[in-house]
Amino acid sequence: MGALAAAGREDPSLTPAVLTSTCVHLLTAGHETTTGLLGKAVLALLARPGTVTELRAEPGLVAGAVEEFLRFDPPVQMVTRWAWRDTELAGRRVRRGDRLVAVIGSAHRDPAHFPDPDVLDIRRATGRHCAFGLGIHYCAGAALARLEAETGLAVLLDRLPLLRPDARPLVEVEYAPDWVFHGPSRLVLRERGQEGEAAGKDHHPTPVIPPLGIKRRSA
Repeated sequence: MGALAAAGREDPSLTPAVLTSTCVHLLTAGHETTTGLLGKAVLALLARPGTVTELRAEPGLVAGAVEEFLRFDPPVQMVTRWAWRDTELAGRRVRRGDRLVAVIGSAHRDPAHFPDPDVLDIRRATGRHCAFGLGIHYCAGAALARLEAETGLAVLLDRLPLLRPDARPLVEVEYAPDWVFHGPSRLVLRERGQEGEAAGKDHHPTPVIPPLGIKRRSA
């Protein structure tokens, strides 16, 4: 941000409005995506106690697990691009300037590239996924995002009692009505027996993508 401010003093085209919108973009791209990734990772682990046991027993698996979480349910589900030249894609004619939407979440479930794509496998050799984009659009903060996610996940596994395999917490999760930056806007774990728990409920979460515009609660 300091470099942007310095450049703005030398380049009149970098107006305060342009600089401000760029800073907002940096904040959104660098914060909302990581929180979405960690929230989805927690939901996936709550539904898979065996995976939690694996990660606790072998902390060295955390880095690979982050890549698999990014593949399995990425925090950015789709991106918009504009065609640079006329071409053909899957039998469809695409003209220069046409707007296309690339659905990352769908690409990550391609069985031709990822065997058993609907299975979360933290030992999978994910190879190249699209969670950070490709080419000139590759995320400038990818290395930082990986470090944040690995650190955050390791701390949660170590310090969050309700993430232990023998815990069966009550879970309340809400998703923002957004198909692009997609992740929990609120995720609450409660011990059973706390005030407000409904008698006889025994819910264990399964991470699902709610319909657009619908807030999902489970408790």
